[in-house]
Amino acid sequence: MGLNASYAHLADYYISKNPGLAIDYAKKMYRVAIQISSPVDRLQALQKLIKLSSPIATKQYFETYQELADSLQTARNAAKNQFALIRYETEKNKADFLKAKAENIQKQKDILLRNIGIGTLVLFLILGYFLYQRRQKNLRQEKEIEVKKTELKYVKKIHDRVANRVYQVMSEVENTPEIDKSDLADKLDVIYKISRDLSYDSKDINNEESFSIELSKMLYSYASAKTNIEIEGGGEKLWEHVRVEAKAEVFYILQELMTNMKKHSGADSVTINFKYENNRITVLYLDNGKGMELLTPKNGLRNTETRIESISGRITFDTKLNSGLKVEFSFPTL
Repeated sequence: MGLNASYAHLADYYISKNPGLAIDYAKKMYRVAIQISSPVDRLQALQKLIKLSSPIATKQYFETYQELADSLQTARNAAKNQFALIRYETEKNKADFLKAKAENIQKQKDILLRNIGIGTLVLFLILGYFLYQRRQKNLRQEKEIEVKKTELKYVKKIHDRVANRVYQVMSEVENTPEIDKSDLADKLDVIYKISRDLSYDSKDINNEESFSIELSKMLYSYASAKTNIEIEGGGEKLWEHVRVEAKAEVFYILQELMTNMKKHSGADSVTINFKYENNRITVLYLDNGKGMELLTPKNGLRNTETRIESISGRITFDTKLNSGLKVEFSFPTL
């Protein structure tokens, strides 16, 4: 800004003494005004150049001045906070200049209108092109996000509905000395149907059997000679007014906890307690396994947080290395 002001004073100083040098300083002022994005200083520099330049150059500077002055005026009118003094000075300079150059108004008006029309057309074409490109980019990004969401959705379904079921059946086979082959075949058939119908959003909880019984079967399937499972509460009456979606999420959360226990904790005692109070069901999971020094679940336990949030619930983890695992979660029944 200081350099710009210096060029302005020098141009004024040399107007009468050395017009050529005054033009040079006016041009330098114009270039600096562009660099510092000062349209007002550009207008002042153009005024000096119009007064000092040859007729041919004056015409070019006038066109630039006219276009810049109109553009600046339009921007000021569109702004909510207009600067009255600058607008007044611009209009005054514009009026003084038009009065001094009255003989050229009609010709310059035609040229200006033509240039404005061409410039506006080009501007709209460029703007339309960039808007079209941005729209296409947004559509591609939305598509990519949708694809990723779909992939995550099916990965989660496979993990919850197939992988944990398979592990549950494996645990039963491992811990049951003499297993009924037809019963095993039925369970494998269920897993097959679940994997075949993964594209559907329906939950794979068996509606023909009471939820409490099905939940108990799943939990006790992880019991073995080395691992004792105890269930407190959780009778059928507890689940009478619970939504089907909430039941399914509770089933998957507990199935994930039991699978994690079987795979990683080495626990020999697991207790699951169900309690109903103030229209909320609270589930407390305890095991005496090796626990975790830091709770950094890679996928399964992290899914439990997402699941409980989907039914407006909350979950907390309490674990230390070699001190077992305590998980408590609750959700509203209404």
